[in-house]
Amino acid sequence: MLELLRETVGADALGDLDDAPLPDEPLELSGVAEDVHGRVAEVAGLLDAFCEELLDVEHRTACRRFLRDVAAAEPDVFRRGGRTETAAAAIVWIVVKANRGFSQREGGLTAKALGEWFGVGNNPGQRAPTLLQAIGVPAQRSSDPRRAHRTISSPTSAAGSSRHETATSIRTELGLREACLRRLPLVPSGSAATGFGEG
Repeated sequence: MLELLRETVGADALGDLDDAPLPDEPLELSGVAEDVHGRVAEVAGLLDAFCEELLDVEHRTACRRFLRDVAAAEPDVFRRGGRTETAAAAIVWIVVKANRGFSQREGGLTAKALGEWFGVGNNPGQRAPTLLQAIGVPAQRSSDPRRAHRTISSPTSAAGSSRHETATSIRTELGLREACLRRLPLVPSGSAATGFGEG
């Protein structure tokens, strides 16, 4: 378990994790090619609208950061003729899944609801592999179910930081870290502890 955490956030970052909420940050376009600023801003507008309606400030910041990271690393992603809704839906899907935010409970967010909101059908994460590959995250699922959400859906596995993780997600990481370091049995509490929600 501890090794899985090291792979996820990096050995140094593992010891430095804290659960301070992500701040409210504007979209940062430094390092992003000027010719894609307009399209990136369009995607950001959709991300903001979704997060303000169905999520929160932390998720909005995480989505903005992830959008900027992809645009800076691989601007060609935004030079193609795809729908902005598809890109925005995939970014939200990645961030929500990485932060264990999908839930089948009443009132919880599902991948289906996400797709319907953006008008992209039942597979809002269809462009996730392309976006993840842009920042260096392997875009294949592991045969080990404990690692599946880390390989395709967690930006932190490549970034080696908590740039895209909410405080709630990091509290789970901290709990896992403490359980591993103390060699205590870990008792998962639903998808929030295991990282395997719907989507």
